[in-house]
Amino acid sequence: MVEMTVSVDTRDLKRALRELGAKAPRAIMRAVNRTARSARTQAVRAVAREVKLPQKDLRPMLPVIPATQQHLEAKLVARGRPVSLMRLGARQTKLGVIYRGPGGPVLIRSAFIRRMPKAKRPTVWLRAPLPSERKSVGAWSKNLPITRQVGPSVPSVVIQKGIFEAIRATAGTMLRKNLAHETAFLLDRQGARRG
Repeated sequence: MVEMTVSVDTRDLKRALRELGAKAPRAIMRAVNRTARSARTQAVRAVAREVKLPQKDLRPMLPVIPATQQHLEAKLVARGRPVSLMRLGARQTKLGVIYRGPGGPVLIRSAFIRRMPKAKRPTVWLRAPLPSERKSVGAWSKNLPITRQVGPSVPSVVIQKGIFEAIRATAGTMLRKNLAHETAFLLDRQGARRG
Protein backbone atom coordinates (compact mmCIF):
# COMPACT_ATOMS: atom_id res chain seq x y z
CA MET A 1 0.00 0.00 0.00
CA VAL A 2 1.31 3.48 -0.94
CA GLU A 3 0.01 6.73 0.56
CA MET A 4 0.09 10.40 -0.38
CA THR A 5 -0.84 12.91 2.32
CA VAL A 6 -2.57 16.24 1.63
CA SER A 7 -2.23 18.64 4.57
CA VAL A 8 -2.32 22.41 4.88
CA ASP A 9 0.08 25.20 5.82
CA THR A 10 -2.20 28.05 6.92
CA ARG A 11 0.42 30.83 7.26
CA ASP A 12 -0.68 32.53 4.01
CA LEU A 13 -4.31 32.76 5.09
CA LYS A 14 -4.03 33.39 8.83
CA ARG A 15 -5.86 36.73 8.71
CA ALA A 16 -8.86 35.31 6.85
CA LEU A 17 -8.89 32.23 9.06
CA ARG A 18 -8.83 34.47 12.19
CA GLU A 19 -11.91 36.27 10.83
CA LEU A 20 -13.64 32.90 10.39
CA GLY A 21 -12.91 31.98 13.99
CA ALA A 22 -14.57 28.67 14.92
CA LYS A 23 -15.44 28.00 11.26
CA ALA A 24 -11.78 27.97 10.14
CA PRO A 25 -11.37 24.19 10.58
CA ARG A 26 -14.41 23.66 8.36
CA ALA A 27 -12.89 25.76 5.56
CA ILE A 28 -9.57 23.94 5.88
CA MET A 29 -11.27 20.51 5.91
CA ARG A 30 -13.28 21.30 2.78
CA ALA A 31 -10.21 22.64 0.94
CA VAL A 32 -8.09 19.61 1.90
CA ASN A 33 -10.81 17.15 0.81
CA ARG A 34 -11.41 18.96 -2.48
CA THR A 35 -7.66 18.87 -3.18
CA ALA A 36 -7.47 15.15 -2.29
CA ARG A 37 -10.37 14.36 -4.66
CA SER A 38 -8.67 16.29 -7.47
CA ALA A 39 -5.41 14.45 -6.76
CA ARG A 40 -7.29 11.15 -6.93
CA THR A 41 -8.76 12.05 -10.33
CA GLN A 42 -5.26 12.82 -11.64
CA ALA A 43 -3.88 9.58 -10.17
CA VAL A 44 -6.69 7.45 -11.67
CA ARG A 45 -6.06 8.97 -15.12
CA ALA A 46 -2.30 8.45 -14.87
CA VAL A 47 -2.61 4.83 -13.70
CA ALA A 48 -5.24 4.10 -16.40
CA ARG A 49 -2.76 5.26 -19.07
CA GLU A 50 -0.14 2.87 -17.71
CA VAL A 51 -2.25 -0.19 -16.88
CA LYS A 52 -4.76 0.05 -19.75
CA LEU A 53 -7.80 -0.51 -17.51
CA PRO A 54 -11.00 1.59 -17.42
CA GLN A 55 -10.89 4.38 -14.84
CA LYS A 56 -14.01 3.03 -13.09
CA ASP A 57 -12.12 -0.21 -12.35
CA LEU A 58 -9.18 1.70 -10.86
CA ARG A 59 -11.09 4.09 -8.57
CA PRO A 60 -11.66 1.49 -5.80
CA MET A 61 -7.88 0.82 -5.81
CA LEU A 62 -7.16 4.54 -5.20
CA PRO A 63 -9.44 5.54 -2.30
CA VAL A 64 -9.30 8.85 -0.42
CA ILE A 65 -9.40 8.89 3.39
CA PRO A 66 -11.01 12.31 3.94
CA ALA A 67 -9.99 14.98 6.44
CA THR A 68 -12.24 15.86 9.37
CA GLN A 69 -12.47 19.11 11.33
CA GLN A 70 -10.49 17.43 14.12
CA HIS A 71 -7.88 15.85 11.81
CA LEU A 72 -7.04 18.25 8.97
CA GLU A 73 -5.24 15.75 6.76
CA ALA A 74 -6.53 13.63 3.86
CA LYS A 75 -4.80 10.58 2.42
CA LEU A 76 -4.81 9.19 -1.10
CA VAL A 77 -4.04 5.47 -0.91
CA ALA A 78 -2.90 3.11 -3.68
CA ARG A 79 -3.72 -0.50 -2.93
CA GLY A 80 -4.55 -3.72 -4.71
CA ARG A 81 -3.07 -6.94 -5.95
CA PRO A 82 -1.45 -7.49 -9.34
CA VAL A 83 -3.98 -7.19 -12.16
CA SER A 84 -5.00 -10.39 -13.91
CA LEU A 85 -3.81 -10.50 -17.51
CA MET A 86 -7.32 -11.60 -18.46
CA ARG A 87 -8.50 -8.10 -17.46
CA LEU A 88 -5.88 -6.73 -19.85
CA GLY A 89 -7.44 -8.56 -22.80
CA ALA A 90 -5.26 -11.68 -22.75
CA ARG A 91 -5.91 -14.04 -25.66
CA GLN A 92 -4.37 -17.28 -26.81
CA THR A 93 -2.34 -17.41 -30.02
CA LYS A 94 -0.14 -20.09 -31.61
CA LEU A 95 2.98 -18.47 -30.15
CA GLY A 96 1.59 -17.91 -26.64
CA VAL A 97 -0.62 -15.30 -24.95
CA ILE A 98 -0.95 -11.67 -26.03
CA TYR A 99 -2.28 -8.93 -23.72
CA ARG A 100 -2.53 -5.10 -23.73
CA GLY A 101 0.64 -3.60 -22.24
CA PRO A 102 1.38 0.09 -21.63
CA GLY A 103 3.37 0.39 -24.87
CA GLY A 104 1.17 -1.88 -27.00
CA PRO A 105 0.62 -5.64 -27.32
CA VAL A 106 2.85 -7.90 -25.20
CA LEU A 107 3.51 -11.56 -26.08
CA ILE A 108 4.36 -14.16 -23.45
CA ARG A 109 5.81 -17.02 -25.50
CA SER A 110 4.58 -20.54 -24.71
CA ALA A 111 2.04 -19.23 -22.16
CA PHE A 112 -1.46 -20.67 -22.14
CA ILE A 113 -4.89 -19.78 -20.75
CA ARG A 114 -6.69 -22.30 -18.52
CA ARG A 115 -9.29 -22.29 -15.78
CA MET A 116 -8.05 -24.46 -12.95
CA PRO A 117 -10.58 -26.81 -11.25
CA LYS A 118 -11.21 -24.61 -8.16
CA ALA A 119 -10.83 -21.25 -9.90
CA LYS A 120 -13.76 -19.04 -10.94
CA ARG A 121 -12.05 -17.53 -13.98
CA PRO A 122 -9.41 -18.55 -16.52
CA THR A 123 -5.83 -17.45 -15.87
CA VAL A 124 -2.63 -17.11 -17.87
CA TRP A 125 0.01 -19.74 -17.00
CA LEU A 126 3.59 -20.39 -18.10
CA ARG A 127 5.57 -23.63 -17.85
CA ALA A 128 9.21 -23.65 -16.74
CA PRO A 129 11.28 -23.13 -19.92
CA LEU A 130 13.51 -26.21 -20.07
CA PRO A 131 12.44 -29.86 -19.67
CA SER A 132 15.29 -30.49 -17.22
CA GLU A 133 13.93 -27.72 -14.97
CA ARG A 134 10.29 -28.76 -15.32
CA LYS A 135 10.42 -31.93 -13.26
CA SER A 136 9.78 -30.81 -9.69
CA VAL A 137 10.17 -33.07 -6.67
CA GLY A 138 7.12 -35.29 -6.38
CA ALA A 139 5.59 -33.98 -9.61
CA TRP A 140 3.43 -36.40 -11.52
CA SER A 141 4.13 -34.68 -14.83
CA LYS A 142 7.12 -33.24 -16.70
CA ASN A 143 4.86 -30.26 -17.51
CA LEU A 144 5.21 -28.92 -13.97
CA PRO A 145 5.91 -26.50 -12.42
CA ILE A 146 3.75 -23.80 -13.96
CA THR A 147 3.52 -20.23 -12.73
CA ARG A 148 0.63 -17.80 -12.90
CA GLN A 149 1.36 -14.72 -15.00
CA VAL A 150 -0.03 -11.40 -13.77
CA GLY A 151 0.17 -7.75 -14.68
CA PRO A 152 1.32 -4.88 -12.47
CA SER A 153 -0.39 -3.81 -9.25
CA VAL A 154 -1.63 -0.23 -8.80
CA PRO A 155 0.85 0.48 -5.94
CA SER A 156 3.78 -0.74 -8.05
CA VAL A 157 2.72 1.47 -10.99
CA VAL A 158 2.36 4.47 -8.67
CA ILE A 159 5.89 3.92 -7.30
CA GLN A 160 7.65 3.02 -10.58
CA LYS A 161 6.12 5.88 -12.58
CA GLY A 162 6.37 8.47 -9.76
CA ILE A 163 2.68 9.29 -10.06
CA PHE A 164 2.16 10.49 -6.46
CA GLU A 165 5.35 12.56 -6.63
CA ALA A 166 4.12 14.33 -9.77
CA ILE A 167 0.72 15.00 -8.19
CA ARG A 168 2.28 16.18 -4.92
CA ALA A 169 4.14 18.86 -6.90
CA THR A 170 0.83 20.41 -8.05
CA ALA A 171 -1.19 19.61 -4.90
CA GLY A 172 0.31 22.50 -2.92
CA THR A 173 -0.83 25.08 -5.47
CA MET A 174 -4.23 23.39 -5.75
CA LEU A 175 -4.61 23.39 -1.96
CA ARG A 176 -3.82 27.10 -1.59
CA LYS A 177 -6.36 27.91 -4.32
CA ASN A 178 -9.03 25.70 -2.72
CA LEU A 179 -8.35 27.13 0.73
CA ALA A 180 -8.69 30.70 -0.56
CA HIS A 181 -11.96 29.73 -2.27
CA GLU A 182 -13.44 28.00 0.81
CA THR A 183 -12.37 30.83 3.11
CA ALA A 184 -13.89 33.47 0.81
CA PHE A 185 -17.09 31.42 0.53
CA LEU A 186 -17.54 31.15 4.31
CA LEU A 187 -16.63 34.85 4.85
CA ASP A 188 -19.24 35.86 2.22
CA ARG A 189 -21.85 33.76 4.00
CA GLN A 190 -20.96 35.34 7.35
CA GLY A 191 -21.22 38.83 5.79
CA ALA A 192 -24.60 38.00 4.21
CA ARG A 193 -25.97 36.81 7.55
CA ARG A 194 -24.78 39.94 9.34
CA GLY A 195 -26.23 42.17 6.60
